[in-house]
Amino acid sequence: MHRRLGCARQTYLDKESGKSEPTYSEIIECVKILDIPVSLFFDRFSDVEEPKLLQTCTDIELSSEVSRRLEVLRDRLKRKK
Repeated sequence: MHRRLGCARQTYLDKESGKSEPTYSEIIECVKILDIPVSLFFDRFSDVEEPKLLQTCTDIELSSEVSRRLEVLRDRLKRKK
């Protein structure tokens, strides 16, 4: 995936693990590569008691949610192979 995004492997792993945050353009590129709806990244949060809108989330919450969703997508892709 890091090659398709045009970034170093460690950079991708840092973003996937939540050590750093992906940019909006990187998220959009992931959506294009994986052929998934952008709403998987920019939708209501499903793992909190009361769903939050993207605009009300902290950077840490957003980064954690993006990392969690990338992990789910990666697992789905592994199962397809």
